[in-house]
Amino acid sequence: MLNKILRRRPLFAVAAALLATMTLAAPASASAQGEAEGWSCRVPAGWTWATARPMPPPVCEPLYYVVAPADGKRTCSVPPGWTYTLVRESSDCRFGGTGVAYTLKTPTAGLWACSVPSGFTYSSTRSTTNCDRVGGASTEYLLA
Repeated sequence: MLNKILRRRPLFAVAAALLATMTLAAPASASAQGEAEGWSCRVPAGWTWATARPMPPPVCEPLYYVVAPADGKRTCSVPPGWTYTLVRESSDCRFGGTGVAYTLKTPTAGLWACSVPSGFTYSSTRSTTNCDRVGGASTEYLLA
């Protein structure tokens, strides 16, 4: 059996090396149409990720499924310039993250959001269960 594993190892090493070189080109804007989503060793600026998986060395750890941010998309990180309206624990976000998934939203005045993004202020707060990873009491902000 050990001999069988050793015979497969060179093939695995070549496959792992090829996979490690696959990354997405960082787009000028993640919202640009036509940009590809897919597996990558890094999350380019302006993008976010929807799941990750552990990979054995020499492949990057973890391997991210990179996605462009969009309203209502459930992701494992909140890119700069975005906010979120719901957060929950998620096994999809465990590798390479906190185990939390966010429902993204483009920030606009009048939106109740779980975070106040750069360039915004808020005019009111309220208690909610939307902004706590397990549905406990948390604060929501009315963006201004």
